Amino acid sequence: MWKVYWLAGVVGSWVLATIVINLIHFGLFPPLLGIAVLLAYGIWAAISIWRCAFNTAWRGWGYAARAVIVLTGLLAIIELIRGLIGA
Repeated sequence: MWKVYWLAGVVGSWVLATIVINLIHFGLFPPLLGIAVLLAYGIWAAISIWRCAFNTAWRGWGYAARAVIVLTGLLAIIELIRGLIGA
């Protein structure tokens, strides 16, 4: 589980977000396409982490990983709503 959490979830998301943000900043990537790419990757990473959560020696890590996925999803939804209403 640590591989999918840290490599795909944390490092992979950070690297992809850095690349996409820079491509958008320099006008090489449309913003909506960038959001779609990041959203698709985020969903894939979340599903991967969720499914691998209990592949650990201690079940507590699985619960912690799933809690992080749920909280991250809720925060993403809140930020999306805030962006849509202009708050």
